[in-house]
Amino acid sequence: MRARLPDQRATRVATPALVAVGILWASSVSLRGVAAALPLAATDPSTEQRLRRWPANPAVDPRALWRPLLPSLLADEAGREAGLVFDPSPHRDRSTRLCLGLIRHKRALPVAWRVVPQQPPWPVPLAELLAAMSAEVAAALPAGCVVTLGADRGLVGPALPDACRAAGWHLVLRPRAGAGEAGKVRFADGTERRLAEVPTRPGPHWHEPAAILKGAGWRAGWLTVHWAPGATEPWVRFSDRPGGPDRVRESRRRAHAEASDQDGQRRGFGLERGGLTAPDRRERLLPALAPACWWAHQLGLRAIRAGERHRFDRADRRDLGVVRRGRRWLATLLAANRQPPLPFRPCPAGWLHPWLA
Repeated sequence: MRARLPDQRATRVATPALVAVGILWASSVSLRGVAAALPLAATDPSTEQRLRRWPANPAVDPRALWRPLLPSLLADEAGREAGLVFDPSPHRDRSTRLCLGLIRHKRALPVAWRVVPQQPPWPVPLAELLAAMSAEVAAALPAGCVVTLGADRGLVGPALPDACRAAGWHLVLRPRAGAGEAGKVRFADGTERRLAEVPTRPGPHWHEPAAILKGAGWRAGWLTVHWAPGATEPWVRFSDRPGGPDRVRESRRRAHAEASDQDGQRRGFGLERGGLTAPDRRERLLPALAPACWWAHQLGLRAIRAGERHRFDRADRRDLGVVRRGRRWLATLLAANRQPPLPFRPCPAGWLHPWLA
């Protein structure tokens, strides 16, 4: 990490790197648990105090620690169609984490985020936050990468389409189409209808050009409606590309963000139980948690390919996700004093995240 962050003070690089290892080893974001899990605690009783000073230090810029790592993490996306999801995750009644995640192997790995207060007014509007986050990711993506961003129905507004257009990304949204919703859609012939009135009965899916977000001056694209037989409600999706089954498949990727949330919370690192509740301190923790998530995901894939799955999972069926397998494999290697595969490797192009296809 020092090779990727040469302009940062050594302590501000070493501490989040150490916390990332400790988060995986302790399976917790609690700094007390992290300090106890690290071997340093046996020889240096001030380890926990040193770790606590880092998120409490207002001089630490979490984005300055994270942005230089993104090109290495995203270098393998060259020539691919990458899927991103935008997902807000509330923490009690104190804060909300707005996260852009890259979809890889049924997980949405964090690439950009902001932590905002949950109850007080936000210091910056959502449109500005999304524009800044998408610009950070777009600047780190390699040439030739086509991006499609998906979001849930609670996030439909002009901020997402406008941010995608500015970044040159495609978009798949889930508009609010419930019976009580008043949002309207305008079709190519100029007719307007309530979006809730468009799907009338189960049957074959259809798609056609349309525009939504009348209150924001309309945003043009394609509307896809798919109401499967036996389903209680239809799938309604809005995209900037011609609709159809491809847009439905892209929209289904949104479920990977929910699985990743569970990896970070009660099934994983216990983010909701962590002692840091102030939004600014939680944001400074994320440059350690994000590499831990990427590293655990990579280790889980390696454990599967190394034939180590049977050591951590049930024999009759898969019970653990790839991130939980990676955490357990890392703990096993460290307990045996073995060197685990590291999250970055040097190569002629620089330090890269070693994805396994």
